[in-house]
Amino acid sequence: MEFKKIFSVLIIIGLLFSLSGCSDDDSSIGPQPVNTLKIGALLPMTGQYSAQGTCFLSALRFAVEDVNADFESSGSSSRVELIWADTQTDPTAAQSLIGSYINQNIRLVVGPVTSSEVLGIRDRVNDANCILLSPSSTMIELEVANDHIFRLVPSDSEIVKAISDVMWSDGIRDVITFYEDGEWGSSISTNLKETFEGKGGTCVGTVDHFSIRQSILSESIDSLHNMVASYAEDNSLSELAIHFTSFDEGTLLFEMMSDDTLLSSVKWYGSDGFVNNVHLLENEDAREFAVKVEYTAPIFGFEENQSYSELISRVIDETNIEPGVYPIIAYDALTVAAKTLDETLDDDTNDQIAVKLREVISDHTGLTGAIPLNDYDDRANGSYFFWKVVQNGNEYEWQHVSTYTDGVIE
Repeated sequence: MEFKKIFSVLIIIGLLFSLSGCSDDDSSIGPQPVNTLKIGALLPMTGQYSAQGTCFLSALRFAVEDVNADFESSGSSSRVELIWADTQTDPTAAQSLIGSYINQNIRLVVGPVTSSEVLGIRDRVNDANCILLSPSSTMIELEVANDHIFRLVPSDSEIVKAISDVMWSDGIRDVITFYEDGEWGSSISTNLKETFEGKGGTCVGTVDHFSIRQSILSESIDSLHNMVASYAEDNSLSELAIHFTSFDEGTLLFEMMSDDTLLSSVKWYGSDGFVNNVHLLENEDAREFAVKVEYTAPIFGFEENQSYSELISRVIDETNIEPGVYPIIAYDALTVAAKTLDETLDDDTNDQIAVKLREVISDHTGLTGAIPLNDYDDRANGSYFFWKVVQNGNEYEWQHVSTYTDGVIE
């Protein structure tokens, strides 16, 4: 009887040791610690470029959802957490927010959206452990090698060539630049003048606009009107174009000029800050002016694919707004940021993270296709789609009218 008791105790002890050994060897038992990858985003939810702000946020949230689903299906413990804030399309606000992100040790940030914002925080980013992936800042002055700013769109040096070539092909030989009085608008005006005159054309003059106060905008419109009137005294308007750079304030400016028969007699071209704008189509006077002047503006474009179309549909279903290309590029930016952070060590330097980011981008084919980078870490490929506001019956829409690729217009 005593022997049976001892034997039973030994069996129990053996089982306990056996279970303890299984627990040590089998790491799949019990919850795994989550490796949280914090990615920041600086978005224009209000301000001059807010028309697409909701689409940017929606696309980024879907990117988080999709990346986390991929991590889960692969058995990875990594999960992305999106930290976002509204810059109000204001460089000063962006400076404050990037400082907060740096203090939180957020190493990768998607945004800001506008060139002026990126320019305003560039020095702070380069001096800190932070890297920007901008989906839409295009200013030529941001072409700097070996900094910590990655732009997943081509520089404005490319879009200026496209605009100049398309205007020349349309028979335009003289141009007036009417531009948003900020770093980006001023840069476009200066470089367009140089490029167009290099083709043999003439820049008749420049007029800037700023603020959204109608009294101030009226002064700019009067200056533009007088410049066109002076030109018309000795020249035909058929060879003159107005090149227009703006953000969402373009709708107000078009509305204010809708009764100006002289400005309505000149062909207008634009830039990527005011293209596919939903507010323009909703404003009766502004859209009619856009049709009269055959307003045509380019934006970075590429051949669509199924994944791209599916994301467009998801964003529309959530926001009831059709996103432009830049929110889709933001989706790609967050995806490569997540992959990079997943392969990054806590003590990696910014330079080491930048090297890993270049490797990830070079191997990545996103919704916007492959993303080769040039020596400035700017996107080195892509076409420009030119869009025009057209009227179909009682409806107004943006219509893709031509494509510019490496000097070829189709």
